[in-house]
Amino acid sequence: MTRKRSASFAVALLSAVFVFGHPASAQETYAGAGRNDDPGSVREALTLDQLTGDARLDPVHYGNFLPVGPTAPAKAGWSGTLTIPAFELYAQSATGLGASRQRVGFPGLEVDLFAQGGVLLLLDHDRFLSSPDAGWEVILSAGQAWTEPADADWSRASFPVTLVRKGGSTTFNGAATLAYRGDQVSRLFLQFGQEGIPTGGKHNLWGEVPVSFEARDHATGPEVLAQFQAARALDFPEQGWQALLARADRDLPAFDNPLVRSNVTVSGLLVDGTVYRTDCHTRFGPYPFCDRLRHPVFSVSKSLGAATAMLRLAEKYGVDVFETRLLDHLPLEPLHAGWDEVTFADALNMATGIGDLTPQRVAHYVDTDGTFLESEIWRAPTVQDKLRLVAAYRDYPWGPGEVLRYKSSETMLLAIAMDRFIRAREGPDYGLWDMMTREVFAPLGVPPIPTRMAWDADMHADIPRFDGGMFPTYQEVLKLASLMADGGVYDGVQILHPDLTRAAMSTDTTRGLPSGWHYAEGGEATYDMSFWLAPHQTGRICNLRVPLMSGFGGNYVAIMPNQTIGFRFTDNPDNAPGTYDSFGMRQVSDIVQPFCE
Repeated sequence: MTRKRSASFAVALLSAVFVFGHPASAQETYAGAGRNDDPGSVREALTLDQLTGDARLDPVHYGNFLPVGPTAPAKAGWSGTLTIPAFELYAQSATGLGASRQRVGFPGLEVDLFAQGGVLLLLDHDRFLSSPDAGWEVILSAGQAWTEPADADWSRASFPVTLVRKGGSTTFNGAATLAYRGDQVSRLFLQFGQEGIPTGGKHNLWGEVPVSFEARDHATGPEVLAQFQAARALDFPEQGWQALLARADRDLPAFDNPLVRSNVTVSGLLVDGTVYRTDCHTRFGPYPFCDRLRHPVFSVSKSLGAATAMLRLAEKYGVDVFETRLLDHLPLEPLHAGWDEVTFADALNMATGIGDLTPQRVAHYVDTDGTFLESEIWRAPTVQDKLRLVAAYRDYPWGPGEVLRYKSSETMLLAIAMDRFIRAREGPDYGLWDMMTREVFAPLGVPPIPTRMAWDADMHADIPRFDGGMFPTYQEVLKLASLMADGGVYDGVQILHPDLTRAAMSTDTTRGLPSGWHYAEGGEATYDMSFWLAPHQTGRICNLRVPLMSGFGGNYVAIMPNQTIGFRFTDNPDNAPGTYDSFGMRQVSDIVQPFCE
């Protein structure tokens, strides 16, 4: 439903690197020379001889990135710096060998490692890493270390790697593996078989590169490990989707629309504190680190970031923050008086009354993100550049708070204003991202989520791109969504404002601005506090609205009235049939725990 047009220019950048092919279905796999069958109990791929040799390696089943057969703990703790030189990954259309091969540059990196007790930590984890001349960035996440009998005195390590177009959201998710023995290391092998580029083709990326390792003690290693384990302890326990079918004790309808299922990366339902989910789909079998896979959720960021921040502001500083004038905390120099009465709440609702596209009240959905000006605002790297472009907008004939015009720049303006609002009270060194990471994320066991930033030269600060720049895991999304479902309370502490959080989660059929987006079941969706409110009918007597976070490509997080939370992360083409259909997850949730008794 929510469209993030930024993906279109990200794909345009990518097309300079790739010759795009037709999208592959979930059943299609790489047709090259590598082994793509589940390794079972005998390792035949990524053997020690292959990793330490010099022959080119081909893609394999992702089960080979995990322990195979009998295993034991790694030989000893491992601490030091791994140097990965810049090199070129092979890139091939996922439709098979017929497409021409291309190359993608992997950035050169120096990565601090710390392994203990089977956990491999990248000390610069969960943030964007790159080199100055590279066109791509990397997000690394915690992996594991172990030994296998056939490897003699060598140990193995494997970890998740997310490759992201620099400054954009085009994303490839993969994994890396190598063997090590003291200061000796094998070649590093990387493989990517899943993407987050809704409007582009699908490509497999892979390659091996000689790396070097320098042993050194990392004094912060044990502390970072303890923080990682503490956060993991707060993760929701997980079971496979079949366990939900057994719990329901009946057949369930399709959770994901069949038209999009081939492009679904992962989907599931949180019920009574347990996550029931599918495997994380790739073209090389289930992704080995599913709960650590990072999703470019695009406009889910508006609810996950901006709405959460506003509810925290209201709890910390009072509900009047919603009615605070935007211009009181925004260095915007508009050309007209239309901005005078625009509030934080208006910007959250994307109902400022400012804009040019379709200046008539119409019954259909109006999305301005595809306009030239909005695209330029999205691409502008600094706050000052964005504000200069925003000032070109004219007034609509109506005032603020009256009409929804989907315009992502309004969420960005809100983030800038929230940051300055906080700094005015807390001092120049404590802003919006500090508040979110320390006061909201940390208590829930959520690390700082990799998020695109806009540089504010006036404040010498980064402003989080809550208009569409977050890269969370599904566990992180569920922790934040559960906080909202629980009225903003976690572990007895009121983090978000209780009344406004309950209002944001309300299923009242009268709330929200008309969106012009009509559902086959139940009528028109409305929009309120950055949530889409999907009409839902259950039986003959219960009509309600379900709050949804929604993002480009068909990403959905549905916070149901029965305290369950549905999620789906996809790379489906925008506007393709079924992309913006959440009925299945709502229907399954209603069956598992009825919305209305």
